Amino acid sequence: MLDDEPHIPVLLDRCVELLGAALTRAGDGATLVDATLGAGGHAERFLTLFPGLHLIGLDRDPDALRIAGDRLAPFGDRVTLVRTRYDDLATRLTHLGRDVDAILFDLGVSSMQLDRRERGFSYSADAPLDMRMDPDSELTAAVILNTYGEKELTRLLREYGEERFAGRIAAHVVRRRADAPFTRTAELVELLYQAIPAPARRTGGHPAKRTFQALRIAVNAELESLRRAIPAALTALRQASSLSEAGDDEGGPLHLFCDTVRHERRHSEGLTADGVKERAAASLGRIEASLGRHINRGTGILATIGATAPFVGLFGTVWGIMNAFIGISKAQTTNLAVVAPGIAEALLATALGLFAAIPAVIIYNAFARSTAAYRALLADASTEVLNLLSRDLDRGTA
Repeated sequence: MLDDEPHIPVLLDRCVELLGAALTRAGDGATLVDATLGAGGHAERFLTLFPGLHLIGLDRDPDALRIAGDRLAPFGDRVTLVRTRYDDLATRLTHLGRDVDAILFDLGVSSMQLDRRERGFSYSADAPLDMRMDPDSELTAAVILNTYGEKELTRLLREYGEERFAGRIAAHVVRRRADAPFTRTAELVELLYQAIPAPARRTGGHPAKRTFQALRIAVNAELESLRRAIPAALTALRQASSLSEAGDDEGGPLHLFCDTVRHERRHSEGLTADGVKERAAASLGRIEASLGRHINRGTGILATIGATAPFVGLFGTVWGIMNAFIGISKAQTTNLAVVAPGIAEALLATALGLFAAIPAVIIYNAFARSTAAYRALLADASTEVLNLLSRDLDRGTA
């Protein structure tokens, strides 16, 4: 995106719908904090729709502040721009000495940052492994990839990127960096193609998207900042706005906004809450079926051993007795020294058969009991997961 190209936020109309009531009620002199100013798309719309509005725009990215400053220049002193992270919101508002009627967070990476290849946010073009929203901060994606331990990388990819191959990717990263450190995004993308199995690469979008998301969140401490920023934002709201808008904890503007975004995201991907539940149930069913196949395979092997061992013993017994009679027939005598070897073979074969059969039967019975208990435990766990998911989704679609 070029500097003079307007940035159009995806949920712009919905944001106006959610925050407009509080700003209208406050009238002239209302204050809106855009905690993630970006290129100023949200800010421009609010300033245009509410002529008496004063906007405070926060952003850690100096490029974003420069572009937004040019875009919002026509609104003059109705705009105050501050370079800071949104978890510093309370300190900045105290310094400015203004009450606040509405606060907007537009979380994630912006198209402006993705289009600036040298920032390293995009996996579609080769660039330095940077991903910093604030170029003055020290931590980069390259530092994480080249210094974090395998367990920490796995946790980061799993928690921040929801990457199911987190362990495989982390192991590949550690092996690769032993030869040469990571410096470019193309190196990471190449590794991800090697680490993620081919069938998984063919579904779910680009195989690098989850890893790049996880690294970006970690580099910029996005979740940690948000945990500090939300309480500060709720505290900063005017008391009247906070009471009339927030209501109870389950129906406040923050919950409403988060639930709306979650709901719209699911529908934009063609999924309803019931669809998500069906997918989860199907996934759990596949896991249970796969484990069941392995259990049945082990049980079948033990059952075969237990069932065939007595026949092996019986065959050995018959074979030993036959040898004994053959010995008697050839010698035409009942001399114990002559028939003893055949009798000994019969007794040994019988003992071996029993020795093989009894432990196999004992192990089989113990394994069968453990299998039944394990199946019940897995079924209970699956039911609990689906119940928790259903409650969360029903709350989000209410």
